[in-house]
Amino acid sequence: MNQYHTAFTPYPIQHELGKGGCSSILHRDDRIAIRHEYLVQSSTPSRFYQAPEKCFIFVLSGDLFLKNQDNEIQLKKHQGSWLPSDSITVATLLSPQVTLCVINLSDAHAATEKAIAFHKVSSGSSDSFADKNGITTWPLYQGADAAISIHLYPAHYKDTPYYHKKTDQYLICLEGELAISTNKQAFKLCPSIGQYLPRMTRKALFNHNRKSITVLSITTPYPEKGRVLAL
Repeated sequence: MNQYHTAFTPYPIQHELGKGGCSSILHRDDRIAIRHEYLVQSSTPSRFYQAPEKCFIFVLSGDLFLKNQDNEIQLKKHQGSWLPSDSITVATLLSPQVTLCVINLSDAHAATEKAIAFHKVSSGSSDSFADKNGITTWPLYQGADAAISIHLYPAHYKDTPYYHKKTDQYLICLEGELAISTNKQAFKLCPSIGQYLPRMTRKALFNHNRKSITVLSITTPYPEKGRVLAL
């Protein structure tokens, strides 16, 4: 196993990507596939992507340059973009190591048009809103098939346990440490590759830190009726 992945949750499906690099499939079903790619510039200076389905790339660390025959874009840490469908994208590493979260949404459940050009999204480019619990949210994408967003949880924030009836959720902490309790178990730190929570999972999030943390959340399909409190 690649040294970078020693903190991974059990049994991701892994294969090497050049010397020192690795791809880890974290989840895959008929709606969504989520994988992480750890790329090393010295062995994999560039990589090709073709996205027949809806494909979103989010940079977890490092800098990346994307280009196809029509346009180009540079992505920095915690920025993302949809890849233009039905065309080849060349991704060039601009830093010694780059870590990506790659999200594929199935055409069978897509309710919006495919991407035709790069479009950079991040907390700096999206309008935010805060809820009554003090959580600030930056929506990166919202459609019938899924929602992708960045959440900022204030210091010492602790959830009331809840679940989603028809929505799966993937969470990964971007800054700080996130603790998660599932099905009445003790809180445990979210693994470095994140955690996938199937629908009907009783869960609660806890920021035990003295400062706020940021978390990337992916839900599929979009939770129209929100969360159900599990009292």
